[in-house]
Amino acid sequence: MAAKEGSKDMSIDVDEVATDGDVVLIVGSNKTKLRVHSLFLKTASKVLGAKAGTRTSEGQDISKDDAQEVFLPEDDVGAMKTLCAVIHLRSHAASDAFTPSEVLKIAIAADKYDCIVALRDASGHWLKPAENGSIDDLKFLMAAAYLFDNARAFKEITAALILHHTDSYLALAQGQVESLIPRKIFCMLKERRSGTRLKLQQVLVNSAMYDSSDCRCGWADEYAFAYMALLEREILLPENMLSQSIAHLMQRAEQMDGPTPPQKDFSCEQAKGHRNEATQEARRPLHRRSPGREHYSKPNVPDPAVVEGEMSFKIIRVF
Repeated sequence: MAAKEGSKDMSIDVDEVATDGDVVLIVGSNKTKLRVHSLFLKTASKVLGAKAGTRTSEGQDISKDDAQEVFLPEDDVGAMKTLCAVIHLRSHAASDAFTPSEVLKIAIAADKYDCIVALRDASGHWLKPAENGSIDDLKFLMAAAYLFDNARAFKEITAALILHHTDSYLALAQGQVESLIPRKIFCMLKERRSGTRLKLQQVLVNSAMYDSSDCRCGWADEYAFAYMALLEREILLPENMLSQSIAHLMQRAEQMDGPTPPQKDFSCEQAKGHRNEATQEARRPLHRRSPGREHYSKPNVPDPAVVEGEMSFKIIRVF
């Protein structure tokens, strides 16, 4: 909407983003007034600069009382306040205490007015997921990171979604988010989660296998049976994994105790081979030695931090 001049409703308080500002933005249905400076608008955003009209571009000396009004009825007041505070270098006014949905509103405003670059540094602080945040929070932050074109934040947020979400990702592509992020991204999330879950299944199941072809005591078979029974008790068999988040599966696997094969009443001639250093070293890619147990080593479950770094992905806006 083009800038408009008209009678000023002085009954409405003006939020002084710039005390000497020559432009007043009238935002939202409540017509909240934000006093800003045209120079900062033009520097940060060609779109907002154009909306400021021609008077400021002609170098006229416009007084505070004669500030030009620009109507933005469709914009969110909180988002525009933050956007204006940042581009006017009032970083202290742009608090870090934003909810993920508020961060998304700021990102939408920044994308609309083409001032992503001006908010790049500030937005980096807003895009950090909370430790106990919900899946909806991650969804909003993912969309915001996509709009802000922040590859690092997008990588961290999508990694968290891969680790913690159990349901369909397409269910997240609803409402406002659906128009902001290509559906291809949600399909890629599903693909990465499936690949990570498969890798975890392979680690857990392969840990039951013990290469001891020369051993005739039957310990390897009993160990494998006891180990699979343990996975069943811990709800870690492949058929149980679909209903659990990858982060939860990793936690259960790391906390899992060792299997207890039946004790034999005779000595195995190859007992030393069950636990010698060469055998343990050969099995180390799939196992981590558990102190105090001669035959058992914990499955070497991928560290969530490693998964975030290696199994997640970054998407630059090339669609």
